Amino acid sequence: MSSGSSRVAPRPTGGDRKILVAVDFGTTYSAVAWMQTRTNAQPGSQRTTVVDEWPDKHDTQDKVPTTLQYNGKGGEALEGSPSNWGFQTEEDYQEPKYQWFKLELDPKLRNMLAEKYPKTAIHPKPEHVEKLVTDYLRVLREHAESKIKASFAGLEDRLLRRVPWEYIITVPAVWPEIAQNTTRRCAANAGMASSSPVQIITEPEAAGIYALNHMAQEINLTVGDTFVICDAGGGTVDLISYTITSLKPVTRLEESAAGNGGLCGSTFLDRYFDDWLRRRFSGFFKWEEDGYHADALARWESEIKRSFNGDTSKRFFIPARGLPDTPDLGIRGGKVEVPGKKVKELFDPVISDILRLVNSQIDETIKNEKTVKAVLLAGGFGRNEYLKRRIQEEVGEAVKVEKMKDCNTAIVRGALIRGLASKLAGPRRPTIWVESRITRKHYGTAVWTIYDPAKHDPTRPKIAAGVEGSERIEIMQWFLKKGAKIKESEPASFKYYYDMSERDANQQDGKLDLVTLTVFTCDEEAQPKYPDTRKCSQLVKLTADLNKIPREAMRKEKGADNQWYYKIPFQIEMTCHSADISFDLIHEGTKYGSVKAVYM
Repeated sequence: MSSGSSRVAPRPTGGDRKILVAVDFGTTYSAVAWMQTRTNAQPGSQRTTVVDEWPDKHDTQDKVPTTLQYNGKGGEALEGSPSNWGFQTEEDYQEPKYQWFKLELDPKLRNMLAEKYPKTAIHPKPEHVEKLVTDYLRVLREHAESKIKASFAGLEDRLLRRVPWEYIITVPAVWPEIAQNTTRRCAANAGMASSSPVQIITEPEAAGIYALNHMAQEINLTVGDTFVICDAGGGTVDLISYTITSLKPVTRLEESAAGNGGLCGSTFLDRYFDDWLRRRFSGFFKWEEDGYHADALARWESEIKRSFNGDTSKRFFIPARGLPDTPDLGIRGGKVEVPGKKVKELFDPVISDILRLVNSQIDETIKNEKTVKAVLLAGGFGRNEYLKRRIQEEVGEAVKVEKMKDCNTAIVRGALIRGLASKLAGPRRPTIWVESRITRKHYGTAVWTIYDPAKHDPTRPKIAAGVEGSERIEIMQWFLKKGAKIKESEPASFKYYYDMSERDANQQDGKLDLVTLTVFTCDEEAQPKYPDTRKCSQLVKLTADLNKIPREAMRKEKGADNQWYYKIPFQIEMTCHSADISFDLIHEGTKYGSVKAVYM
């Protein structure tokens, strides 16, 4: 697969053409890449183009800030569409703006975020989060589509007429299913599902796919080797490990440790630097009022943070023209000196958090009897030489630490490769596929079973029901164990049983009741025997329509009350994809379509 930055799009001929668009929806910055493809295209013939032109930015940038403002200001009002987004919100760094709202999609992070938000960020109310995400994805899509259409040099009306647009969006590996599902819904509401459902892929998986597609020979990885992807972004750092199971004809990977992550991205460096400056120049009126503080933050972002390699003897300088020499504040000759030692002090707390995550990931691979050969760095922070050096010192010489090619856009490029792979079937499937993943929790459902005093807790509630007329008790039936390997090609299934009297069905025009069941998860190592809200969390409520099953395929049996009952054993199949789950109804080996799923 080739890549480029040309403003003129290639024009494939023949086949069913599509525009495939990948979105790396980041905490602090987002990226978009796209390609044209067709069903009979040869693998590798598609060219990836990264969108690098943005409103109010005169030079090209491969990412755009994930920020919003409404009503022309940074107030909290959310009426209508955003007035500013991306680089448009950076004209006045002191003006409040919505930032980091992506992380609010994860309920577990909400309480942690309050004390970590940037000073200029508006902390959104929970009920506003979906609107913020949808509004941002909409303006991002509208801008990207305008740039894609412009690349067709005025021929877009003819060349793109009736051509479907399909979207892939990335999410953190550690996100719960409800956050993944909400992201998909927001993307659809933002207009990204006009031709087909939005695909979702985890960020480190996308980075891993891109790394293996471009770096396998460079870092000398072969079948059986295990590597860690460390996606170090602005807000979060996400890690996951893979083992190569095949290189030819298709590269195949399997997860060798479940992903982990934390709030320790490069934005926290910005916050520490900002705090240090404010303390240093506290009471120095001209520093804040005359814009020197804003200039210092800009220099930190564009130069100091990116170039720091751990050399404490190096000195950095911030422009401060017009300010008198003040040795106590480090002002000399119109510049403020920032010693390398101070920069290291600002970096080290964040680096330490990342090293803990890396060590934890490697420890998990060891538990799974794998040996890590390489750590590959992706994301904007992943480009930093000091981070790379510290990780190398931590893991030792036996593990190679490398910055990925196109580090800043590896995720969005990898997402595009993954999206393309799902479109091309059979022998044409390109380059890389993740064939198995590791579950991060137990999955199960509550079922009513015949009460057995020798097996069950007599204090638990019981009901008298069913064709047998016996007492029943609710227990957990776990169908996926934490740490288990799962494949998309091998869905997990759990058995269920339902009975209903023929008389009751006839009173409902022959219709059976809709069967509702709840899927639970548990993060603990041991699986609870009973539904316990202290140990189990409700994941999703499923509604199965057994009326899809032909009546002649159902078994009938006379019950203890001398009535005829439909006895319907069925299964729910759960398929785990990169970043979402699908459910299907199965009866006697026949699939009867998808099951309605509402996340809790």
